[in-house]
Amino acid sequence: MIEKEISALKERLIDAAEEAYQMLSKVFDGFIEHRKDLLSEVLKAEEKLNAEIASLVTTSVDLSKKATSEQEKKKVAILLDNSGEVERIGDHCQDLVERIEIKIVEKLLFSEDAVEEYRDLFGKVEGFFRRIIDAYKSEDRQRIGQILKEGKVIDNLTKDYHNRHVDRLVKGICPPRAANMFLDMLDFTNRIYHHAARIGQKVKK
Repeated sequence: MIEKEISALKERLIDAAEEAYQMLSKVFDGFIEHRKDLLSEVLKAEEKLNAEIASLVTTSVDLSKKATSEQEKKKVAILLDNSGEVERIGDHCQDLVERIEIKIVEKLLFSEDAVEEYRDLFGKVEGFFRRIIDAYKSEDRQRIGQILKEGKVIDNLTKDYHNRHVDRLVKGICPPRAANMFLDMLDFTNRIYHHAARIGQKVKK
């Protein structure tokens, strides 16, 4: 009986991860298209995601009390941990929305290089999260291991784009206020990568 409950809980968590993924996609579209309506949708979705995660955590805790075997306990522990990772991804989507809204209101401009660099980093993080979700569904540990290995380039890429942007700031190509927004967006996007990676790491163990 508990195996069915664990399986049902995992399906709910995957649905939550899918919702977080859709939020992430809307964040980028809102950024590129300056669409406040999409950004508002992300904030509303984030509230629903938090409520669902809270419910998942409560159910997981209750389920952990019923688990008897070590395997059952491990599965429930992974569900608990990964619920937190999905919630953090939603939080960082909100962080990004707040920065993008400021950018729109204050009419801050990013250089073409900055936009293309963010497009590149975002695309890699979004694709990484997509692959992690798909691999988690089947718990393909070998595939997860390969995805995690390939994803390691994201940290170096973030550092490289950070340094390039600081250089543009020093040269006066980008104004300080816009530069701060851009660096914040790099940072939050990189954190999303790390939370997605932790989902895979926990399943891979």
